Amino acid sequence: MGSRTPKKEFAFEDDDVIENNSYSIKSKQNYKKKQITQKTTKSTNREYKNCAKLSKIPEQYGEDQSQSSAAEKQRAAKMKEYISSLIDQPQQLRYDSLNTIQEWAYSVGHFMNDLTAACWFNYLLYWLKQVLQFQYASWSMLSGQIFDAISTPLVGYLSDKTNTRFGKRMPWYIIGTVLVLIGFLPVFHCFIPGKIWLSLDDNNSLKAFYYIFFPSLFNVGWAAVQISHMSLVPSLTVSRKRRDSLNNKRNTFTFIANLIVLISALILFQTVPDSLIDFELLGCIVIAIGCLTQLFFIVCINEKKLTQECDKCTNNIKKILSSASLALPQRETQIFDRERGKVISVNECLSYDEDNPDHEEQHKSWKQWLKEREFYHYAFVYMGCRLYCNIISTMINFYLVYVLRIATEEEISDSTPMEIALIPLLLFISSVLMSSTLDQLYQKIGKRKVFSIGAVLMIVSSTFLTFVDVETGYLMYPIAILIGCSQVMLLNTGITLISDVIGLKGKSGAFVFGAYSFMDKISTGIALFFISESPYFKSESFIRWVTVLVPLISGLFAWLLVMTGSIKDNLSETQESEESDSEDSQYIIPKKNPRISSLSADNEDEENEDSFEKNKNFQQFIENIKKEFAN
Repeated sequence: MGSRTPKKEFAFEDDDVIENNSYSIKSKQNYKKKQITQKTTKSTNREYKNCAKLSKIPEQYGEDQSQSSAAEKQRAAKMKEYISSLIDQPQQLRYDSLNTIQEWAYSVGHFMNDLTAACWFNYLLYWLKQVLQFQYASWSMLSGQIFDAISTPLVGYLSDKTNTRFGKRMPWYIIGTVLVLIGFLPVFHCFIPGKIWLSLDDNNSLKAFYYIFFPSLFNVGWAAVQISHMSLVPSLTVSRKRRDSLNNKRNTFTFIANLIVLISALILFQTVPDSLIDFELLGCIVIAIGCLTQLFFIVCINEKKLTQECDKCTNNIKKILSSASLALPQRETQIFDRERGKVISVNECLSYDEDNPDHEEQHKSWKQWLKEREFYHYAFVYMGCRLYCNIISTMINFYLVYVLRIATEEEISDSTPMEIALIPLLLFISSVLMSSTLDQLYQKIGKRKVFSIGAVLMIVSSTFLTFVDVETGYLMYPIAILIGCSQVMLLNTGITLISDVIGLKGKSGAFVFGAYSFMDKISTGIALFFISESPYFKSESFIRWVTVLVPLISGLFAWLLVMTGSIKDNLSETQESEESDSEDSQYIIPKKNPRISSLSADNEDEENEDSFEKNKNFQQFIENIKKEFAN
């Protein structure tokens, strides 16, 4: 609307009357009508802002005010009744629709991946280098890790974009299961006829292709199963405790899978004299058990239905939290939103999100995740935890052979030493026992302290590994127990932190898990490649220091990041709740939105101030929801 035109230079239509540079009554009326029409749009917003400065609601909103007040009272009464029932029976408040069978089905849904991974990281390099004497063993490991790393974020991204009648994750879970079956068995069992295979002993190129192609195929399928399964958690429940419980059960079955593999290996190594047959039978056992658990998961988990029910629970909890103010004494019964230009209730004010005015469920895209600082922070936490677990699990067998000298290379070619299965078995038994106590530890001392205790155990075990020799080899048994406890405390806690980072953005969670796993696979593959390709690989001092330093540095790096990062720690939240209860105020007073101007702040309606609102149980109930709700 520009600067004002001088009076003497106004231009009028032909029918306007101008006489001696003064305006006639008609011309003045025409001009004013024209100017008012032109300024209608901008003046509307200005009028809305001016309305906010009034001491009472503008007259044109009077009718809306009375109707809104009546609706607010009815809503407050209903909310009182509803919250009262929840205070008496808090178990009625649902955070998901998972039943016991579905909870256990999710827990074993990653079991085949865990079984195959136990074989992979415990025995692949040992199988290829010590038993088959395959000179390109490190390339086999590296190629598999690279394909895994590439496919992991790709599957995560495509999974977020997938929308079928079976859900977003389940199609990728099924595809991954098929690829794991096709790719795993040929690695530990040769499907090429014996005569042809014997004639290829000198054809290293074909052998290299065989042991690169199938590991790569296996790792692509493994990544699809892992990402589709892990990213389900935020979509299945919005309860922090339930998420932690699901993750801990899942990881407990990870260690149970290791137990099954190691116990089976121990039995096979002692009963079957041929090392080649040992590992072939082990591969068949792993696939047979894994197929049963995969089928159980697919049958029991209806992703589409469970996700929809979880969304309903989320919306219900949000309504309870945003409407809680209606059950408390309020001074602001009606307020005027200057930017939206209308009268709104306190309830609507509290639930209003400037970036999401229509209250639509938002989910971060991969570009938005890449702008989040915590995304990178916990990516390195996860990578450090996985490096610690993977490197020490792989190198412990070579530590036994080259540092403690449990057997010569000739003896290993004929039969596998019992210690190759016994030491890792003891390690994972301690892991399973420790994982069963993590939920209680999280509640009592918090995730950060649990992670710190795991780091201390890691340092102690690494110190012992530095000094153990052939004469003190018996110390490997207590060392294995310490390693197992530290592994589960670091890894399980690290994974629960990832779910906290994702929060309610579960529908884009596959990208987060995919990106984290990408870093894990690349770092593990590169580390194991350079270790196994080193010319000093069979040196006692080299194996000792690699087994000690690489996992130790990785674990300490993860610990430092956890100590400096923001954590939704159960313990700290409980303490904050207790401090809040000890304050002088008897009421939970909602924070005011700075964009809102109250138009009835002097309204002292005493009828809301009854014993219900002053009840400490009500305050505690709301605080418990805030602690439990994974927002």
